[in-house]
Amino acid sequence: MVVLRYRPGKHEKGTLQHFGEKACKADGYGGDIPAGRSTFLCFTNRSGSNFVANCLVSTGNFDAISECFNAPIVINQSRKLGFTSFPEYCAAVKRKMAGQGGAFAAKVSWNQLFFLRRLGLLDSIFEDPRYVLIRRRDLVAQAVSKSIAVQTRRFKSSHPDKGIEPKYDFRDIAGTIRSITTSNGIFMEFFAVTGAPYFEIVYEDFVADPAAHTERLCRWLSLPATAMNDEKIGLRVQRNELNEAFQRRFVEDMKAATVDIGRGRIAKLLAEPDGRAPGRMSGLAFRLWRDLWQRRIE
Repeated sequence: MVVLRYRPGKHEKGTLQHFGEKACKADGYGGDIPAGRSTFLCFTNRSGSNFVANCLVSTGNFDAISECFNAPIVINQSRKLGFTSFPEYCAAVKRKMAGQGGAFAAKVSWNQLFFLRRLGLLDSIFEDPRYVLIRRRDLVAQAVSKSIAVQTRRFKSSHPDKGIEPKYDFRDIAGTIRSITTSNGIFMEFFAVTGAPYFEIVYEDFVADPAAHTERLCRWLSLPATAMNDEKIGLRVQRNELNEAFQRRFVEDMKAATVDIGRGRIAKLLAEPDGRAPGRMSGLAFRLWRDLWQRRIE
């Protein structure tokens, strides 16, 4: 088993704190393991993973697809149902969320995927898993969408509108773009190092013809290519004029925040986009500058 080095995320820390390291490892579990293939939707925030998950569920191949490895969910359900170990919880979740043919699917961040790998759960409870990488081509649109969703607390179109007016935040959007590209890169590293096969979904292509892409994905997963049930897809696109305005403003601000050094443009972000006086280089700007400078040296 190949285990990549990484820093534990908040969901891993919370789960370990609740169960303890020993009670999280697969080799200490002796209970029943549900049969059926496991699929992991590898996602970043606002990548369109909820829509893809809904389309898959609508085929009947899966009963439900959710972020079931988030620490608060793991802890609450384990307390409610009396689970004393993380593998016991995983086996129960796999059994409960499986579709008609026993297939299970869940959404995972790269931190959670690494955690499951380290514990040995991908070789036991979720033996021979399949991976689906969901990403967006337009990273600025994705970052703007996340910035708005965090402020309004509407991560799905089905969530109620609380009347919160989001504010444009240049640094937040820039930092989110870096986070998204880093996360997607780590997923790719995981697939490369472990040799795991994966199916890539580009959100913009998927929404153009969800039925065709869902059928293609089901065939790749060796599942019945059952037609989608549109009535079970209760999500709609949240993008509106505000998203587009924030995107245009960000692109203009990013152009204004670069300095010409002759051979290229380095994002120093020495001044705020609103025209305030230059200050010290931000942490994000320093990382951008360092990465670009190292590339020039190489």
